[in-house]
Amino acid sequence: MDWNGVILIMIVGITAGVAADDCPGEGRFPDSSICGAYVDCVDDGNGGYNARKGDCDGFMYNATSGECSKDGMCVNSRHTRSVTPDMNPYSHLCEAKPDGFLCANCKTQVMCVQGQAFVRHCIEGDFCLNKLQFAGGVCYPGAPVQCTCERPHEFRVDYYDPQRFFACAESYSEPVAYKCLDGMAFHESSSQCLNNAGFPPCTVSGVFANPNNCGEYYTCIALRHGFLQRFSMCSNNTLFNEKTQTCEDPCIYQFECQEDGRFGDPLNVRYYFECVVQNGQMKKSRYSCPEGYIWYAENPGVGRCVEDNGDYYFDYPFRNCKNPGDLCHDQNYCAQAPCYPGVICRSLSVAPHFICGPCPAGFTGDGITCKGLECPVGYAGTSGECARDSDLDGYPDSELNGWGNVCDNCPAVSNPSQKDTDGDEMGDECDDDIDNDGTANINDNCRFTANANQNDLDRDGLGDDDGVEDSIDNCPDVANSDQSDVDGDGSGDACDTDSDGDGVDDTGDNCALIPNSGQLDSDGDGRGDACTNDFDGDQIVDTEDVCINNPRVRSTDFRKLQTVALNPGAATTPPVWVIHDNGTEIHQLVNSDPAIALGDHSLGNVDFEGTFFIEDLTDDDFVGFVFSYQSNAKFYVMMWKQATQRWFSKAERGFTLKLINSRTGPGTELRDALWVTRSTKAQAKLLWQDNRIGWSPNVAYRWLLHHRPGIGTMRFYLYKGDYQVTDSGNIYDDTLKGGRLGLFCFSQEKIIWSNIKYTCSDDIPADMAADLNSRP
Repeated sequence: MDWNGVILIMIVGITAGVAADDCPGEGRFPDSSICGAYVDCVDDGNGGYNARKGDCDGFMYNATSGECSKDGMCVNSRHTRSVTPDMNPYSHLCEAKPDGFLCANCKTQVMCVQGQAFVRHCIEGDFCLNKLQFAGGVCYPGAPVQCTCERPHEFRVDYYDPQRFFACAESYSEPVAYKCLDGMAFHESSSQCLNNAGFPPCTVSGVFANPNNCGEYYTCIALRHGFLQRFSMCSNNTLFNEKTQTCEDPCIYQFECQEDGRFGDPLNVRYYFECVVQNGQMKKSRYSCPEGYIWYAENPGVGRCVEDNGDYYFDYPFRNCKNPGDLCHDQNYCAQAPCYPGVICRSLSVAPHFICGPCPAGFTGDGITCKGLECPVGYAGTSGECARDSDLDGYPDSELNGWGNVCDNCPAVSNPSQKDTDGDEMGDECDDDIDNDGTANINDNCRFTANANQNDLDRDGLGDDDGVEDSIDNCPDVANSDQSDVDGDGSGDACDTDSDGDGVDDTGDNCALIPNSGQLDSDGDGRGDACTNDFDGDQIVDTEDVCINNPRVRSTDFRKLQTVALNPGAATTPPVWVIHDNGTEIHQLVNSDPAIALGDHSLGNVDFEGTFFIEDLTDDDFVGFVFSYQSNAKFYVMMWKQATQRWFSKAERGFTLKLINSRTGPGTELRDALWVTRSTKAQAKLLWQDNRIGWSPNVAYRWLLHHRPGIGTMRFYLYKGDYQVTDSGNIYDDTLKGGRLGLFCFSQEKIIWSNIKYTCSDDIPADMAADLNSRP
């Protein structure tokens, strides 16, 4: 239906107010409990209605016209706090219809009152629709055809706003919004923004608030020529804080008088507060500097208005926001101690105007009420006494109240963790065959992994090294971490003389991975017709296939990334990974202990490349990647540190490539081995180091790794633009024969790995081959 042609009318005859939980039907009705409020009654699909409250910002709701009326005001009106038209990017929509509800775009509803625009962003799952029952725009559940994608990964213009467009990962899924520059419109036919004008342009990479509405923000990503600009919106009345790079409730920064004096308003650089004790009580008054001036604090409690030349308030949380005057509720609800004792309380701009943090350890509840009857997720214990349970096995990491012999899996040996690898009800500390493979621990080359044949082809004292347990390895005598088995006969392609099972031996098969017993080759090029453009038969043409010899790997994709904590017992912040561009761009937002974002593809011979970009200006720690990952104790890691630093030991500036072959696995010992720039017994072996240069913030660096585990050789390059920063030369180590790939961080925040690509490649690059030939 063409909603633009619909004349919006109100269903007459229903003008009486309703309670928020008593909907007479679908539509918008006055709320009988609050002056100037209304209730959107939305069909819940089960014969009932979901009631969603709204208000007219101090005006009266007129049920007959379906508008917020300029002819009536509520007592204690908030009209004086209204957003003025020049502060709202949607005000132009109210010029043609100064009163009423409309849709600014598929995810944004606008309420116009006397020509002023009041914005509501629809929550996930809702879209803005013009509906007769609501006399205009309403945030409504569902995925309407005009506001989502009929096919995955297509770009669609926003139904209401041609400047905006969106894409969906899956058909009819929640769209990801983008925005063309001002003066530009999105054209679906060419998938381009055309008619360039002057929206705040991208000049550097980063994430920035929309200065006219900090509930919106945009990301600038540097491309080879120019920038890619992505548009996003905060929800629940939050604003984008450029300092923390997150959407936050601004009221957590709300100023409260503590002493006499004048103090800047943390929510608006033009305003300041005057705090004065009168009659034994602190009085707070808010004042504004003249237009073009901002408040400058000279000393605590002392300041003045100065010209705004852009040099002040660099660390100001919302320095680019033109915030309305009274954004937050005046009353400090947290002062009334609404939360459970010891629980953090934060102010909010919306009812109930506060939020409580999580309950203390050992308690469950909503932060207002906490009960100690059961242990929360991540803790274990009995009778409300809880301790951390990091492996979620139901037993505390440290001993708590002791364990009675009846329930102790090692009654004669102290083992607070009660770890039992093989599940035989005998704890590892007193089990002489931990993995129950028939070989005693003292003689077992894989103590924690069952491997009855004890194969060790590389004679390193550890079980075979392609990362696959021999009992399930489809080529136990040949390293093949990818486990590819095209014909599904249980014999991996690496050791199967007829990989596709067509009766033609691989050495003479012109399509070794696609059955073609006739061996037809019309053009005589040596490749059979059955695999002319798609060698492995995975329906991806070779020119777009990252692994033409492996039908299980079609494209670079980290969307199913797994977080591997390398020091899980530490009381620090875990990494926060954000995935973009179909799994080829990963952001890590916070300062965390060492961790890996691990992909799910396991590869042997591989070229691994991507771009490092660190936005943080204050820290100097590690960024990198891992390859041939076989477990959290066995992998290669390439790390790059900005500056030399002494913590418990010295970590030098520059690159380090290490073989992690840890006896303990994740924990303090492995963390320390990752930090220090040297080999560490039973933990890590330093394979290569270059301490000439550290990374610089806001600079894009391109890495390229060649790894050929079949010949035990690897080589690393790094580029800045077209300048080669380093070439490791050939590095020789054949300990690990392939595995999964991942991204690595250690105590460094605001990292972007972009344009990531991995390619299966059996050839030997010229530089690597030259060094091999000259090797003694």
